[in-house]
Amino acid sequence: MRLLLVKGVESNYTDGDHVSVYWGYRDEIRDSYFSNAFLHTPGTYDSDIQLALKTSATLVENNILARTHVSIMFEWGAAETWLPTTTRWRVRQRRAELRHWRN
Repeated sequence: MRLLLVKGVESNYTDGDHVSVYWGYRDEIRDSYFSNAFLHTPGTYDSDIQLALKTSATLVENNILARTHVSIMFEWGAAETWLPTTTRWRVRQRRAELRHWRN
């Protein structure tokens, strides 16, 4: 049984974190697009996917994370999270595209 399923969500220009999971177990965040933020500075919110407070056994895959302050943040004991290479590759790919565009 999955307790939280975030699938097919498009979030743009958030005032906080795109997704925050606290005390979660066996959750999935997949097939979504998270981009932009009103603030790109550290602070209360980092415009990211936040897994915190002992969240464990979480699957984060096939997401696009573009122009966020931090992509994925693990805080306060988050453990056993699976991040298949597709999520990280797309983050790196987008950053490479942005670097190329700026030059």
